[in-house]
Amino acid sequence: MLWRGTFGFAIRTATEPSSVTAAIRAVVRGLDPAVSLVRVQTMDAIVGRALAPARSSMLLVGLFAAVALVLAIIGVYGVLSYTASQQTTELGIRMALGASARSVKLLVLGQAMTPVAVGLAIGTSARSRSRGS
Repeated sequence: MLWRGTFGFAIRTATEPSSVTAAIRAVVRGLDPAVSLVRVQTMDAIVGRALAPARSSMLLVGLFAAVALVLAIIGVYGVLSYTASQQTTELGIRMALGASARSVKLLVLGQAMTPVAVGLAIGTSARSRSRGS
C-alpha cells in the first residue's frame, strides 16, 4: 500500500528525549525501511513555538499597560500639583487660622481623591455590566 502524506506521533520518555531518538529511528526503520523520521522535536519545543505569537503579543500588551500606568501616575501627580498650587492662598489662610499640616494634607488629598473614587466607581460598574451581558 502506498501512503502519501505525513503524520506525527508522540512518545513519552522518562529520560532525556534526545537520548531516545536513535532507538526510535531504529525501530521505525525496522518496521518499514521506506519510512523516514523528519523533524524530530521535543514537546517543549512544539508547545513553545505554538505559544510564541501569544507570548509576544502579551509581552507587548504588558509593555503598553506599564507605559499607560506610568503616564496615568504622572498625570494624576500633575493634576494634584496644579490643584495644590492653585489653592496656595487658601491653604496658607487655613494654616494661619490654626489648621494643622495634617488636616491641610487630608483636605488636599480628599479633594483629589473624590474624582478618582467617582471614576473607579463608574469604571467598575461599567466593567461589571459589560461582563454580565
